[in-house]
Amino acid sequence: MLVETNINLDLEQLKNLIREIVDERLKQQKVIFSKPDQQQLKQVFQSIDNHIWKPPSGVPSTLEMLQEDRNQ
Repeated sequence: MLVETNINLDLEQLKNLIREIVDERLKQQKVIFSKPDQQQLKQVFQSIDNHIWKPPSGVPSTLEMLQEDRNQ
């Protein structure tokens, strides 16, 4: 059911209302406003680097396998 109300707001009041609504919705979504901790980011990136799978040497790359398959 739609409820219509007549609200007379000046431009600044409307902007403030919009800001409040957006802020409230962002809080509900648990958006992070603070800057991430640089040390934690370094640790995360280091962990990613340490856990990247590297194929053994001598194994053809995906591109080489595709080229070989195409040439057959």
